[in-house]
Amino acid sequence: MHEGHRQRMREKFHKQGGDAFLPHELLEMILFYAIPRCNTNEIAHALIDRFGSFRGVLEADVSELTEVKGIGENAATLIKLFPVALRLYFQEPQSKIQRFDKLSVAREFGVAQFVGNTNEDLYALLLDNQLRKIDCIHLSRGAINHVAFDLTELYRQCLTRRVSAVILYHNHPHGLSVPSLEDVEITYQIQGKLSDVNICLLEHFVVSDFSCMPILCTQSGVVTPAIPRGGIDRKALDHFYCH
Repeated sequence: MHEGHRQRMREKFHKQGGDAFLPHELLEMILFYAIPRCNTNEIAHALIDRFGSFRGVLEADVSELTEVKGIGENAATLIKLFPVALRLYFQEPQSKIQRFDKLSVAREFGVAQFVGNTNEDLYALLLDNQLRKIDCIHLSRGAINHVAFDLTELYRQCLTRRVSAVILYHNHPHGLSVPSLEDVEITYQIQGKLSDVNICLLEHFVVSDFSCMPILCTQSGVVTPAIPRGGIDRKALDHFYCH
């Protein structure tokens, strides 16, 4: 019975695509590949009941998933692979971008870094004096206003790799992409400290879902980047913020 049902579900998917399925049915099909010879429809319903939505299931921790009857380590691991795969899907096109001379380009890059990420992370995009990408590095895990931010690693990366400009990204995974007062204060502190070593903080974005808000260019409508000596010129900065 289950094998016949599973085959019919697969055929329906091939013919009609994912839009023909309800969320619990898609989850049921995902579980086919981790739970053999079992009614995964009931397990899918139990998961959505427990976590509130299809998205809630994907965002749950492995330890929480395995508390649901019928979900073992294999099934929980399979579920957790989906957000990671989705993030890679969005990141790959962005990884090919070499020049970040527009605010809109930097914004799209930031959104892609956090798709499906339920952790609070801080990344730094390192750029040369032509705003070309040198690297994107992970700086810390945890809310930027809750975890002491250590500039040591950022300094080291910048000074050993001839970095002229930095764009910071951190996320609010379960909130809005609206900077807190602490976010704004820390941004200006970092901006000043980077300027002391001749590095420009171009922007600091707060990301939530597919929304990405810049901090510097939204403060009272005035952009006041700290321009490093001999670094990026005013025209390049103006071009970045006007696009």
